Amino acid sequence: MVSTDEWAQSTFSKCNLGDKRRTSRLIRTAANLASNIGRSIVKSSPTEADIEGTYRLIRNKQVKADAIAEGGFMATGELIRSRDVVLTLEDSTSISYQHSVAEQLGYTTKFSSGPTKGFKVHNVVAYDPLQEQTLGLIEQNRWVRDE
Repeated sequence: MVSTDEWAQSTFSKCNLGDKRRTSRLIRTAANLASNIGRSIVKSSPTEADIEGTYRLIRNKQVKADAIAEGGFMATGELIRSRDVVLTLEDSTSISYQHSVAEQLGYTTKFSSGPTKGFKVHNVVAYDPLQEQTLGLIEQNRWVRDE
């Protein structure tokens, strides 16, 4: 088991966000969030500077989700090359939001109270059954759908 700092470094260091400082911020943010599973950005960040830096990264229009994902996929691909056996496990899920950003998203599910807003995600995770170790995401599709 590696530390969250080591995990974040190995997973996101190859992300091309157009500036090394953005990649460094992504790595710090990922490590902070991984060390505080289920907590908000504010509660996961050790300093005010980390909070502000994370929100600036999120709001930066030059930072693309696909660039972050591709960097992570590349890191997982490197891990796979050194393994004798790798299984790829697939699953789809819905991510629902109820705050103001939800209006910008698509429909996920219809409940008796009405439709929920969010997006759909299909993940492909690489797993080494010999080492009983999850290696990471190797592919992910995200989309919104009409009602």
